[in-house]
Amino acid sequence: MDPAPHLPVIRSGMRRRLRHQPGAPALEMEGLSVCYAGVPALDSITFSLARSARLGVLGPNGAGKSTLLRVVAGVLQPTSGEIRVYGARPRGHTCIAYLPQKTGVDWTFPLTVVDAVSMGRWGGWNMLRRSTSKDKVAVRQALAQVGLLELAQRRITDLSGGQQQRMFVARALAQEAELLLMDEPLAGLDVNAQRDLLDLVEALPGDPTVVVALHELAVARDRFPQVLLLNRRAVALGAPAEVFVPTHLREAYGDAVELIDTHRGTLVVTDHCCPPQEGKAG
Repeated sequence: MDPAPHLPVIRSGMRRRLRHQPGAPALEMEGLSVCYAGVPALDSITFSLARSARLGVLGPNGAGKSTLLRVVAGVLQPTSGEIRVYGARPRGHTCIAYLPQKTGVDWTFPLTVVDAVSMGRWGGWNMLRRSTSKDKVAVRQALAQVGLLELAQRRITDLSGGQQQRMFVARALAQEAELLLMDEPLAGLDVNAQRDLLDLVEALPGDPTVVVALHELAVARDRFPQVLLLNRRAVALGAPAEVFVPTHLREAYGDAVELIDTHRGTLVVTDHCCPPQEGKAG
């Protein structure tokens, strides 16, 4: 069961961070499967992701992208298989920052930007937790890094879509996250806001491992060194030039994609009309 959707779940602050196993990949999955009411959402996923990698996860609606991120975040348990984050199970880690889709956030909750970013220091809404001077410095630095310092006292509902996503990145920065999971952060953003957000993620200090679920094939091709093409199972993983080939695209998207050969290469046309609820179908 997913957590109550106030703000994205993060794991930081008062609990001690698990020690990462030397040499262990940032993320490992072996035969990982998830079923909803007996219906497979993920089927025997196996792959490994190196530390500091940046991975784009793509596939049609209902392919299991959100489910995959929830399992990595430790908020959803797999039905079968194994998953390890830096060598240990994800639920014990405090280094994971998980940013779900905007529909998974309760935007009516009365928070300011600085409140939301401060929650990255202590793992969620805890009325007994008082910010230390170290916390305040970290939050201020995070806000400055994403260009929101002047908006620190603004209500989160008054931010633009791009500013809201930058606020969540600031929260991960304040948390000192080493694994950042972002579920369709580009949805609803214009081209300039998408570019600014991706530039920000690419320049994150500390070289965290970043996994982003998205729909935009061209963005993934241009901005991610590695991509995972998913349709309930792993269709292909590797560099975009190796993954975005007609065979893999047809296998992943089926009738939802049309491939047109042109003199400049293969043109990919996708149809996102009437998407299903991924949390229901995978």
